[in-house]
Amino acid sequence: MNIGQLKLSDFGRGLVIFVFSAVLTALLQMLNNGFGAIDYKSLLLIAATSGISYLLKNFFTDKESGKFLGRV
Repeated sequence: MNIGQLKLSDFGRGLVIFVFSAVLTALLQMLNNGFGAIDYKSLLLIAATSGISYLLKNFFTDKESGKFLGRV
């Protein structure tokens, strides 16, 4: 079990999720509110939450079996 460890590749993938979340959130805000009406504070909050969630999921996932907390 390798629960509680993160690799450098996990941070790279977390960054990719951060960027994708930011782009998709910006597109959704533009579609709902018109072009140019982007709330950058909420955009960064959603993107950061997504990236951190991915890192936490990997931190608590067993690297050998791929199970969360070694069980699920």
